[in-house]
Amino acid sequence: MKLIFFLSLFIFSINLSAQDGFVRTNCGHFKLNISSNIHKTINFLSEESYRKIIKDSIQKRRMPTIKENTDLYKEFQKNFPDKLTRHCVNSKFFQNDSIVFHKFCDSATTLILTSKEYNFYIFKVKAFEVGNYLLFNTHDQTIYSTSNYPLILDNGKTVFDIGYAYGGFKTAKYYRFNDKKTEYFNFSIPPNYSLKDFKIIDDKNRKKIVVDIITYQLKKSEPGSKFDYENDVNDYCRKFLLID
Repeated sequence: MKLIFFLSLFIFSINLSAQDGFVRTNCGHFKLNISSNIHKTINFLSEESYRKIIKDSIQKRRMPTIKENTDLYKEFQKNFPDKLTRHCVNSKFFQNDSIVFHKFCDSATTLILTSKEYNFYIFKVKAFEVGNYLLFNTHDQTIYSTSNYPLILDNGKTVFDIGYAYGGFKTAKYYRFNDKKTEYFNFSIPPNYSLKDFKIIDDKNRKKIVVDIITYQLKKSEPGSKFDYENDVNDYCRKFLLID
C-alpha cells in the first residue's frame, strides 16, 4: 500500500520584518513533502560531516547532448512498435505507485529519443513549459517519468532524478527495481531554497543521497538597481540533508 506522508520538522512560518518591508526566512523552520512506498530516513548533517561523507561519492556522468538519435528510434520502433512515437504514447505508465495504461496523441508535444542506458530508452519531452523525460523500461515495458536527465546505476536497477521540477520546485526522486516491486521515493524541498549540489553515496551497495541546499535573505538593493531587493550573499540559511 502506498505510503504518502508529510514530514514537518517544524511548522513552517515566516516573520514579516516591518522595518525592511519584506518576508524574512526563519532558518530554524523547515519542511519537506514526501511521497514513498518504502521506508527512508532523512537526517540533517553538519557541514563537517557533509564534507567527510561526500569524499566517497559516486562520480556523476556528464549529461549527453540532447538530440534525436534516428538510428536508435528505428531500433525502438522495430522492437516496441508504436509504444512511443514522436507525438503519441500507447503504453503502460508508472504513476502514483501503480501501473496505468495511457493512450493519447498530442501534435503540440514532441518526444525525442535521445539515448539508451542499460534497459532504458530515454525520451526527451518537448512541449509548452514542459521538458521532462520519459524512460521506457524494456524489462517491464513500462514508462517512468523524470524531471531531469536520469542518473541510472546498478546496471539499470536504480534510477535517480535530482534537480529542478516543473513549477520551480526542487526534487529528489528514486526508483529501485527488484523482482517483487518497484520501490519509489520522492521528496521536494521548500520552494525558497535552491539546490547547490547533490551527491550519490554507495555504502555497501546501499545508495544514499546527500543534498546541499541554500536560501538567501533579502536586502535592499543599491541605488540605481532595477530591483528593490536582492539576495544578501552574507546572510543565508544553508542545510545538508542525508537520505538513507
